[in-house]
Amino acid sequence: TEDAYTYGGSISQALVDLARERREAVMTKLPGKPPKSRRRGAPRRSEESAICAPLFSSEQLNGILYLTSDKPKRPFSQKDLALVNVISDIAGMAIERHTFLSFNVKNERLFATGETARSLSHYIKNILFGFDGALNLLKTSCDTRNVDLARECWDILKIHHRKMGNVVLDFLNFATDLKPRFVKYDVHTLI
Repeated sequence: TEDAYTYGGSISQALVDLARERREAVMTKLPGKPPKSRRRGAPRRSEESAICAPLFSSEQLNGILYLTSDKPKRPFSQKDLALVNVISDIAGMAIERHTFLSFNVKNERLFATGETARSLSHYIKNILFGFDGALNLLKTSCDTRNVDLARECWDILKIHHRKMGNVVLDFLNFATDLKPRFVKYDVHTLI
C-alpha cells in the first residue's frame, strides 16, 4: 500500500490483498534479495518467508501486520502463522477499544462542557436580573427624587457588581496555569 512502511525489502501487494480478502493471516515464500557476493554454485536469490495479517476491528480494517524472514533455514511455520493470527486479532481489538475509549472521553468532555456552560449561564442570568431590577429601581428613584431608594439601589448594584467580578476572576483563574508555591512551615506552629 502507499502508506506502508517498508523495511528495505518489498511488500507483496498480492499477499496484502489476500489477507484483506480472507480477513486472516496468510503466509507465503517470496523471492529475496540477491546475495552480496556470489560464489560459484551459490543460488542467485534466497527465499524470504512472509506473513501478512490484517488488523480488523469489527468490520473496519485498521492496519496490516507484515512480517518477513530472510533466513532460508528458518522460514515461518504454521505455528508462526497461527500465533500472528492471534496477535493480529488482539491488536485489532485493542485498536477498536482505544478508538471507543477516545470517543467516549471526547463525548464526556463535551457533555461536561455543556453542563458547565448551562450552570454558568443560569448563574450569570441571575446576576443580570439583579442588575435589571436595581436599574429599574434606580430609574424610579430618580423620577421620584427618592434618595433613600437610590441608596438601596446602589447597595444592590454593588452586590451584583461584586458577584459578576468574581465570576470573571474565576474564569481567569481557571484559564491560568497555576504553579504551586512551596513555603516552609514549622508544623509545631500550626498545632
